[in-house]
Amino acid sequence: MASSKKAPELVVLQEFADIIQEAIVEPLSLSSKLYSRDIIDRKVQMSVLEHGSSSYDKAMTLHKAIEAKIQAAGSESERAKIFMIVLETMEDQIPLDSVAERMRDRYEKVKSEGPTEAAPTDELADLKSKTPIKRLSEVLNALIEASDKWYQIGIQLDIPSHALKSIQKENREDKDRLMFMLDHWITNEKSEVTWESVINALISPSVERRSIAYKVKEKFISSS
Repeated sequence: MASSKKAPELVVLQEFADIIQEAIVEPLSLSSKLYSRDIIDRKVQMSVLEHGSSSYDKAMTLHKAIEAKIQAAGSESERAKIFMIVLETMEDQIPLDSVAERMRDRYEKVKSEGPTEAAPTDELADLKSKTPIKRLSEVLNALIEASDKWYQIGIQLDIPSHALKSIQKENREDKDRLMFMLDHWITNEKSEVTWESVINALISPSVERRSIAYKVKEKFISSS
């Protein structure tokens, strides 16, 4: 399998993902600034401006768009330029400016250490099929070992943070929270309830349960 190097900008963005999303308290203002500096496009900005989603969800949308912008950069210098613009904008917009300072310090350290080894490409990446999940019990049993990551999995499955916080408040055990989170996901008409979506959540930087993702693929996708 071929391997690649992960850009230091992406390393820092992924390490600070949860902190950034919690720190962005005015996503509307930040989205306008990022749009004016050509970091996000009009579609992303309009998505943030829409009513109905929480500030955390809007912040998550911005974070994903920033990451995509850096991934699409054509050179190291372009990636670095985009990243520094993002940090400068964050320093102006986020009250907890220490977040940007810590990111800047971490960025310099990662650069000095050299590119980080990225995970080798494998069959989990870019799954094109869409294998529907038929029963709640199946996906619950498949993810029970990752119940401690139920909240992060829910975020990756695009469940609104207010729904996750409600589940968290009403249930004390992670296994119960996982079950109600998955039930919410499966019964939501707007959700794409597929095993591929589950795998993408499991291999995301905030979850990192690749061993479970491989088991899911082998059991529910490879043989389908």
